[in-house]
Amino acid sequence: KFYINRQTSISTLNDLIDYAFHIKNYTIDTEDQLNKPPKSSDPALIQVQFIHENDPSIILLIEVFYLLPENSFTFNKIKQLCKIIFSPNHIINSWGDPKKELKKFLRFKLFDADDIDFIIPKNTQNIFKGWFNRTYPQSIHIKYGAGDQYSLQSAMYITFNEWLDKRMTLANWGCGIDLLLATYITMNDYDDIKDRKIYDEKQIRQLMETYAINDCFSVTKLSQIMKHFEPSKPPLEENNIYILDCEPTEEETQSNELLNDNDTVESVHVLDERITVNDIMELDEPDSNVVFLVHGQTNILDGLEAISEGEEQQQPIQNSILINKEIKTTSKHHSTSKEQLTKTQRNNIRKRAARYNFKVTRKIYYKFTTLDIKGILIDMNIHWLNVNVINSTLYIGVKNEATRKHVENLLHDEMFTEAHYKRFNKKRSRRRKN
Repeated sequence: KFYINRQTSISTLNDLIDYAFHIKNYTIDTEDQLNKPPKSSDPALIQVQFIHENDPSIILLIEVFYLLPENSFTFNKIKQLCKIIFSPNHIINSWGDPKKELKKFLRFKLFDADDIDFIIPKNTQNIFKGWFNRTYPQSIHIKYGAGDQYSLQSAMYITFNEWLDKRMTLANWGCGIDLLLATYITMNDYDDIKDRKIYDEKQIRQLMETYAINDCFSVTKLSQIMKHFEPSKPPLEENNIYILDCEPTEEETQSNELLNDNDTVESVHVLDERITVNDIMELDEPDSNVVFLVHGQTNILDGLEAISEGEEQQQPIQNSILINKEIKTTSKHHSTSKEQLTKTQRNNIRKRAARYNFKVTRKIYYKFTTLDIKGILIDMNIHWLNVNVINSTLYIGVKNEATRKHVENLLHDEMFTEAHYKRFNKKRSRRRKN
């Protein structure tokens, strides 16, 4: 788990940002701070679970009452992380409507309404009702009414025979759960009761943390069993879930765009460009037998290193690529006249130039190769027409203005720097050793 608040370090946020580029499936939940009537409750906590293909799941606990000012570097790092999480076509699971849950937090400016509109919402509560009624038609727990819904607690009980502790539902969610915030300390108590009160406050925060984490994990566990359980097969093991990306084929889209780019002979930017129509991107197929423990205790920082190390040789299935380059030879029997070659060259130049009608440019550290950059862009789900590097300047040609603006926002100032390269190379080296 990671708390996101004013105490979160920049290095932790950088690691989480790197990690988030590999994730397309998330589960969220939210908690509200109750107020005295007639005042309505205030949104206080966002739980975000990263669902990764092969590696341990992690969870963020974003305490919105304890963020630094909007003009601070830390706040903008947190905002950048949220922008990546709620990127277009990312799947957001929730027990209820995830868009409705997130809209309560717009006033904190960690994301905007456009970010929410771009996500793919999965209302697991609605999906569960239909799945359970079809799978267990003889169950006494079936709900038929249009307005009848299963609570998360009852869904976990009737599906896994597990009891979800809901005692903290009405807890003081704006209290500052992270112990590093030290909100449990008070100076108004006598010494003989202060220690006891501090101990009690810490215990309450531990219970709240467990509650918040289990709510997210439970939604994920139900989502996964609904994808994989059939009446003829036994349910999954109690604490295991299958983690497969249910997003259609984001890689196929990237691959198709590249495969359709068949007129490349020599680019307007000639250095390190794709040089023939035989440059083919091949995607590794998912391993459908991947299982991992959701509730297991792990060293998350080590996990982060393992997950995001090295875009060139990614083992996670979504981001693995093979790049095959073959040089196309020209037969002597197909030589053409000077006039025909000139016309062809003019056509090719026009076509290649069109790939840079909408381009993003960045200064980059000189050790980044074009192959490194292409792998990073694919991991970030950025669709490009051409990528080239000339004299430490990166040129990315994209399809339209909307894509250009999106890429401009994603490629923040700390990308492709010397520090970024060192992190990238370190993680790549570790993966190769493993």
